[in-house]
Amino acid sequence: MRSSFFGLGLGVAMAIVLVYLLIVVNFQSWADPLIIVSALPAALAGIVWMLFLTGKHLSVPALTGAIMTMGVATANSIF
Repeated sequence: MRSSFFGLGLGVAMAIVLVYLLIVVNFQSWADPLIIVSALPAALAGIVWMLFLTGKHLSVPALTGAIMTMGVATANSIF
């Protein structure tokens, strides 16, 4: 279980970095992607808040959903 959490936590961190670098290449700017990626802490706070409200524990499916939520938050920030 620890290795799963570590692997998915590392996946979340790598997803943030890779999404940022991909947006840098697309927009050809270092500042614009920083504004877009600044929405990700709010998305992660929403995940933690909803886990707390529903009384659920942090699990592998929850971390997988966190990675997907970061993708949706990034896509919504771009448009």
